[in-house]
Amino acid sequence: MRIYDADDSPLDISGFYLFVIQENVSDKEYIISALALCDGNTLNEDFDLYLKITSQREKEIGLGTYGDGANRNRPMLIFSNPLGASELDRSATLINRVASASADARLRLI
Repeated sequence: MRIYDADDSPLDISGFYLFVIQENVSDKEYIISALALCDGNTLNEDFDLYLKITSQREKEIGLGTYGDGANRNRPMLIFSNPLGASELDRSATLINRVASASADARLRLI
């Protein structure tokens, strides 16, 4: 993803997405039964597409009945949810492009 430093110079960094499955166990209780922290490049490596979608745009303010609404004009891309894979059910998973299993014995490669 692209962020900007204090001088408005672009800085391209890795971005991660957190996917979570929350299940209802009672009327007022929920559990997180699975989660995946996913390297954004695993979902899409096309950085030019990302830059095209996230280019500068104007925000509309003063919208709605009371004038307190805003339209951030944020386009959105939708990709597959990794938690749709049965191998990730009922677990906490790091999906990373770097083979990290050797760094910690508690990690396993899928």
